[in-house]
Amino acid sequence: MNPAQLRPQATRVLPLVERQAKSDGMRSMVFRQAATLLRQLRIDLSDLSEIQLPPLQYFAREQLLHSSELLIKRLVLRNVHIDLVDSVTENLITMHLRILQSCPAVGAWLAGQLHRFVTALSDVAEILEMNRPNPVNWRELADRMEEVANKFVYKSWDVKSFVPAMRTLRGDQLLGQGGFGCAYRGRHIPTNLELCIKVVPLQHFQLARHACSDKLVASVARCKFVVSYYAAFETRTAHIALMEFVKGSDLNKLTKASRVLAVEQVRMVAAQLYLGLEYLHMHGFVHRDVKSANVLVTMKGLVKLIDFDTSKVCLSHYVRDRALECFFARTAREFRDREKAGTLAYRAPEAIQKQGYGRALDWWALGCVVFKITTGRLPFHGDDAELKRRICETDPEWSSQRCSDVDSTCQEFINALMIKDPTKRLGSSCYSEIRQHAFFAGLDFDSLSKADKYETLCEMPKEIIQIHNMSPLEAKQKQPNQQKKFVVTLAQCEDVLKPHRPLMTYVSRGFARAIARYSTGLPDPPSAEPTPEYTLLRFNEKEHFDQVTDKSEYVSRSELRGQGPKDDSTEQTVDTITDTIDPSPNSRKPTQPPNVSELSRLSSKKYSKSDLKYTRQYKPSLEILELTMPRSGVCPQKFGFSYRLLSGVDGSVGFVYRVKPDSVASRAGLFYGDMIAKVNDRMVVPKDNPRIREIIHSSSYVSLAVYAHNPFRLAQLHRDIAHVLKMDRNDAKDLRLMCFRDKCRLRAGFSLKTFISAADGGTYSAHIFHRVHPKLMKGEMDNRLYAGDLLLCVNGIPTTGMKSQKEVADIVKLHRRRELILSILPCSPLRVPN
Repeated sequence: MNPAQLRPQATRVLPLVERQAKSDGMRSMVFRQAATLLRQLRIDLSDLSEIQLPPLQYFAREQLLHSSELLIKRLVLRNVHIDLVDSVTENLITMHLRILQSCPAVGAWLAGQLHRFVTALSDVAEILEMNRPNPVNWRELADRMEEVANKFVYKSWDVKSFVPAMRTLRGDQLLGQGGFGCAYRGRHIPTNLELCIKVVPLQHFQLARHACSDKLVASVARCKFVVSYYAAFETRTAHIALMEFVKGSDLNKLTKASRVLAVEQVRMVAAQLYLGLEYLHMHGFVHRDVKSANVLVTMKGLVKLIDFDTSKVCLSHYVRDRALECFFARTAREFRDREKAGTLAYRAPEAIQKQGYGRALDWWALGCVVFKITTGRLPFHGDDAELKRRICETDPEWSSQRCSDVDSTCQEFINALMIKDPTKRLGSSCYSEIRQHAFFAGLDFDSLSKADKYETLCEMPKEIIQIHNMSPLEAKQKQPNQQKKFVVTLAQCEDVLKPHRPLMTYVSRGFARAIARYSTGLPDPPSAEPTPEYTLLRFNEKEHFDQVTDKSEYVSRSELRGQGPKDDSTEQTVDTITDTIDPSPNSRKPTQPPNVSELSRLSSKKYSKSDLKYTRQYKPSLEILELTMPRSGVCPQKFGFSYRLLSGVDGSVGFVYRVKPDSVASRAGLFYGDMIAKVNDRMVVPKDNPRIREIIHSSSYVSLAVYAHNPFRLAQLHRDIAHVLKMDRNDAKDLRLMCFRDKCRLRAGFSLKTFISAADGGTYSAHIFHRVHPKLMKGEMDNRLYAGDLLLCVNGIPTTGMKSQKEVADIVKLHRRRELILSILPCSPLRVPN
């Protein structure tokens, strides 16, 4: 072909290139403007006087700073997609609802900041949602923030007025003394409330952000596996924290007295410690000092996590109906501050080497704690230099006689938690890895979370009673060692003369009410606000919303879906002293237990012969999601995806079997397994396939129409597939397969792709058929198998709890020589007529 022949084609392409260049320029400008607005928000938030912020407001500010920083980095790199914007925004809005209920004054302030946050992102979101069905009205969303906050009518109360005077506190027994101060068993005299009093000298904290750490946790945490705070404040010489008194012992003393715990006791302690840490992480904290001395256990086996002086605010995960990718992507590395925190023997390698660290260092410390209560010793020993070297270079040793009786699954659990590389450590990619480990086989985490705090969870060694019941003589003889640097006793603490500083002052609403009963002139603090009908996200494009009869169903299909936070099973809901954010349990509607997806419930169903009839045809809505993928430059790069043709009931689709990471296709939101119906408005059919491939190869832009309700797409968006598609057990059906000869690559006639997906705060495995032998796609409709169908059971064995394809393959191999019966959910878009 000579140059003259190329000119007409170049003339046709040039307007497209110019149009695309303008589009790219507009997108870049919008991204820069959004980044600038978010930077200004960060500057304004950072300029606030920290010491004048109440703990809850300081925490909310930190969450806004973390979220803004994350989005600014992505906007600068132009590597932002609508799912990230949705997730970060929904998480902040859900947090806002909780804060609005517990402290409306802070909630009203936060509403104004979120108005700025959402406004800054509105233009970006509109561009990213340009071809999305039912896009969210982001400008109206910003306006609704303050509207909802203004609906709350509340009475303000002065927290500082309820700080107890030092003369009203009595220390009866010294419980312990460490590097941070002293802890006493004592009482608040006017109310006769037994409590634990912690005294930490002021000199221990050089910066306000370090001194306020425990106040931040106190203002947010409401978990039975985390110790409850009644009050925290300053005196002239020390920080005082009043906490619930736990009748038991810390694990350090317990292991010294009983040497090791039985495997069932270890399992129960580890499970509760995991739940406590998971709660902290989800609510925006990394502990950073998990060790046996900071874990209390009662005589009935209840575990309490204590000591939050070194904790740090991290990105939170308040959304409960799915896993947020932006949260788990930061588990291994979120901070690069090079701070020293925690006890050296429990410190993770990345913290010692002063690399970036994240919440994964708490999982390392969990492994150290489990190792100690299992073997009676720490995994690494030596002076500081030798200890650092061993932690970073060697693995825990199991060869000693003391370790010979340790359960093998317990060893595997500890080894997985103590992997040097934080990105490969157990729990780094998804917390369900810990829940589903073989060490916890048979343990019901949901029941454990919901168990009454007075219930006996596990019989603990009798030594715990001896430790707890210290005689009065022993208590008097045990006094603080004042030779140690900066030691301040309770008797030396005096009330401050100046007003208490807001950031350093916390009083729970329940404790304030108890003080008000025994004081004159102090009114009762107002109760926490009841949960309102959460209408903040109950809108979309107005013309669409007004036509919908079932508003709640419509909202659930929005990407920014939320009716307020779901109940957290680990949260305390009734406490006579500490107030809670959640409403009364009597007013709650019964809900399905968390961590159980609709798909998991389908696979656990025992099918009878009558159930095997395919009773109704799956008819999903044929929503089409338009993806426009512009190429940059006059010499376009490849889009970065490949597809193959698949035949369905009526017509063909292009099955995407490869999406190159960080490619144009990936950034546009194309997933592995997407099924393409149209390319530039041209139907994907075999006769036009050569022309379609030529378009993709030579065009300067491509518009793809893909099926939105595709199990591959839903699984990678962390949606509960069966719930979204409105399918139940009546839709499941059984297929009886004849296996192929060994020379066939697909010996069972199919292959699977496995995704770990989220539902109701937990996870399940979605095993989706992605290669199917042509013979299995023929015959009667009830006997067909298509790519995109979901596997529920193999010969009656549920598969949603199997985390890998290998586990399923082993079951298939075991049965394929006889008769292979597959229970499937027929939800492939290939089953739908065009």
